[in-house]
Amino acid sequence: MDFRITDTNARYFGLPPIVLMENAGRGIADHIRTNIDGKKIAIVCGTGNNGGDGFVVARHLEDDFDIDVLLAQEPQKIRTKEARQNFKILSHCSVNIISSCYPPENWNYDLIIDAMLGTGASGVVREPYASFIKSINNADVPAVSIDVPSGYGTDLQLQADATISLHKKKVENATTLPIGIPRQLTMQCGPGNVKFLHRRSKDAHKRQGGVVAIVGGSETYHGAPAYAGITAAKICDLVYVLCPLCVGDALRSLSPDLIIESQVGPDITMHLAKSPLLSSVDSILCGVGAGRSIETVDALLHIYERATVPLVIDADGLFALKGHLGLLGKNVCITPHAKEYERLFGPLPSTINERKKHVKNIAEKYGCTIVLKGMVDIISNGNESWQNVTGNEGMATGGTGDVLAGCIAAFATTNLLLESALAATFAVGLAGDTLYAQKKTFFTAHDVAEMLPDVLAFCRTY
Repeated sequence: MDFRITDTNARYFGLPPIVLMENAGRGIADHIRTNIDGKKIAIVCGTGNNGGDGFVVARHLEDDFDIDVLLAQEPQKIRTKEARQNFKILSHCSVNIISSCYPPENWNYDLIIDAMLGTGASGVVREPYASFIKSINNADVPAVSIDVPSGYGTDLQLQADATISLHKKKVENATTLPIGIPRQLTMQCGPGNVKFLHRRSKDAHKRQGGVVAIVGGSETYHGAPAYAGITAAKICDLVYVLCPLCVGDALRSLSPDLIIESQVGPDITMHLAKSPLLSSVDSILCGVGAGRSIETVDALLHIYERATVPLVIDADGLFALKGHLGLLGKNVCITPHAKEYERLFGPLPSTINERKKHVKNIAEKYGCTIVLKGMVDIISNGNESWQNVTGNEGMATGGTGDVLAGCIAAFATTNLLLESALAATFAVGLAGDTLYAQKKTFFTAHDVAEMLPDVLAFCRTY
């Protein structure tokens, strides 16, 4: 999982980046102090938080070593508040600060500490960092990188002799340094799970933002695909709803944002399950309000057997899965509440920790992603297990599960299923919490769907 998500979520839950930066810098300085024989150190710093870590390291090493801080760009280009704050403190220390866009001609040091780019780099390394990386690679001086070697994952990577990764190992053979983030906090959904989802390019055209198909609705339940579809339409480019004719007529009058393909009859049948539309979308949501007739179950199973894109299964779609769990796999996300889960997989333990283990084991066994909905949501793909604490009793109202399913399916058009499930579970819960703060429990699933864009914008800019 991207450490930027952990960093953002830690800030949201009350652990500020300035504290993490101080912990990181002090820990790295202690490691350097006990593992180097020389006295002269160059710390090459960028303008982001990786550079901020370098400033803290320099401050903690100044009494024991001859430190030069080489700032790759001018101080006014330092980008983050925390890095600026630590640079300001450093400027009052005895450390020699050299602001230059060029590496030195000779690296007359016993050690080089690389604090330039960190985990945020991608694509092509730009100047002045490319010149610094090339120069350090050609220098006959040992180099230690903070978190990851600068340029990691790009066209030009610094060849570090050692790497000190923060919080968790990010490259092979790295030394891992704890920085004070509680383990449970790293697996608790927050705004970072939304913030770092795929973003469409500024020159994107229609369909590049994702196309989702929703298969559901029945004579009794026309609201479920409406909630899911309206939610999805706020996130991705196109939403198709495959439904009975009676549902299609209601949806056409309800929203112009949904593209309806309907059939005569009260339920989903094989005619819709064989629609060519299902082979031209980026994700499929099945089951919302679909009913439980034999024809509908057969139609849904037909889709499950043939789906090659991310498939989200909710509500009556879960009923159809009973006895067919072999259809679960890595492209499937199921969203049961406790009773639906127990119908498929047996009794749940009573404690959260034991439930997390149970859900993880089931997700691992079947290779799927599971969102177990409850007071504390549990999300797992068998490799990672997360929990989410947003949401409240007002969200027991009918339709909020359909909003969640639509949100997951929309995100899954351009993101992995686990990432989509984590982001959607947090965001929909936060939308409910925002409404609760205003209206207590007096809101509907429609209100949650309408609040969701504001929540997503908040997370995007958090």
